[in-house]
Amino acid sequence: MKKKHMVTSLILLMSVSLILIIVMQTVHLINAYNKTNEMLDRGVSEAISQTLVTLQKHDAVFFVYDKLNQSNKETDSIFPIDPYMAQLGLNPTFTQVANGGMEIKIHSYPGTGMENFTYSFYSGFNDLETIESFMSNQFEGEQLGFDQIVMQLETEFMQRQIPIEQRFNAATINNILEKSLLSMGLNLDFEFAITDDLSNIKIQSEDFELERKSECYKFNMEPGTVFSNPDILLVDFPDKKEYALKSIYAQLATSIFLVLIFIIVFGISTYAIIRQKKLSEIKNDFINNMTHEFKTPIATIKLAAASIKSAKSQTNTAAMDNMLDIITQETNRMNHNVEQVLQMAVLDRQNLEIKKSG
Repeated sequence: MKKKHMVTSLILLMSVSLILIIVMQTVHLINAYNKTNEMLDRGVSEAISQTLVTLQKHDAVFFVYDKLNQSNKETDSIFPIDPYMAQLGLNPTFTQVANGGMEIKIHSYPGTGMENFTYSFYSGFNDLETIESFMSNQFEGEQLGFDQIVMQLETEFMQRQIPIEQRFNAATINNILEKSLLSMGLNLDFEFAITDDLSNIKIQSEDFELERKSECYKFNMEPGTVFSNPDILLVDFPDKKEYALKSIYAQLATSIFLVLIFIIVFGISTYAIIRQKKLSEIKNDFINNMTHEFKTPIATIKLAAASIKSAKSQTNTAAMDNMLDIITQETNRMNHNVEQVLQMAVLDRQNLEIKKSG
């Protein structure tokens, strides 16, 4: 009975261990998935923030370029002071120079804390990267940096309240957002839209679905400013979950493989223990039966031998022959029992060999 309880306790302990292993692997996978999602969220947020900064620069650069184009059409060499620029504390003048180039002078008004400086443009600007690169080089080393000019010029745009659909198009936003994501190592399919605070779409990608708004990343198009009706950039990643799962495929496959190994080992061990237990019970029953089977012929032989020794039996030939026959029968019976014991021993040894090889 004690051995039976020990086997049951062993199987129960193995079962609990297997369950704990499965739970631990599951928790590990969930944590890995959540960590991947957190890293993905941080990367996406940073990429979209970069996109917003680039769009602000896009506004400012093309604003200045537009000023340059307008100044080319002026008969007077000095471009009129823009009242909005004056509000910013800037007094820009645009003068045409040789070879079709342009010279811009930005003077600060008293109390603005900005320095005066002058730089020149050449003709032939036709895209954002060319203009931005040139302007960045021109502003390099100046106390009034390009980023500061960008923010000031962007402020003028906000003051003018130029509709965002007139300032950008879907292709431009898509290209900038795609480059920002790739710079963060995120090769993800995405859809986007720009809406007002009432979810009215102003700009959108081809397959954007407003029904998935709750799944979208949401960003104010004018960060750092306060508007009663700000434009909102919505970015949706339809394959985000699949992307996160792909990143933990190796861990998932390894965990499943280990769990399967533990299940197989547990199954084989449990089967071997139960089988060994049954064989042990059979062997014990057999030994008990054989003990009884041996006691009976031994007692019979002992009784027959005692009868032969008696004086009456020695004079009675028929009785003696009968006793000898009984002794012979019981001896054969004992031999048969001995053969059964030997066969059981062989079976038990083979079982041990099978168990050892397994």
